[in-house]
Amino acid sequence: MAKFNFSAKVRIGTKLGLSLGLGVLLVAGMIVSEQINSNIIEALVATADKQQASVNESTNTEVLMQKAQIAGRDLRMAQSAAQVDSLLVQLQRRPRG
Repeated sequence: MAKFNFSAKVRIGTKLGLSLGLGVLLVAGMIVSEQINSNIIEALVATADKQQASVNESTNTEVLMQKAQIAGRDLRMAQSAAQVDSLLVQLQRRPRG
C-alpha cells in the first residue's frame, strides 16, 4: 500500500495560501463571536438596569408607606384638634419622596 502524502505534492505557495485563508477565517470568526457576545452583554446590562430601577422604586414605595403609617399613627394618637392641625401642616410640608 502506498501512502498518500498530500503535503508533499502541494507547492509551498498553495500551502501558504491555504494557511492564510484559514487564518483569515479564524480571525473573522473571532470578530463575529466578539460582536455577538458584546450584544448579549449589552442586553444583559440593560435588563440589570431595569431590575435595579424596579428595586429602587420598590424601596421608595416602601419608605413612603412607612411614612404614611407613622403619620396615621400620629394622627390617631393626637389628643387635641391643635395637635391634628400641627400634624397636617407637617405632612403638607414633607417632601413627596
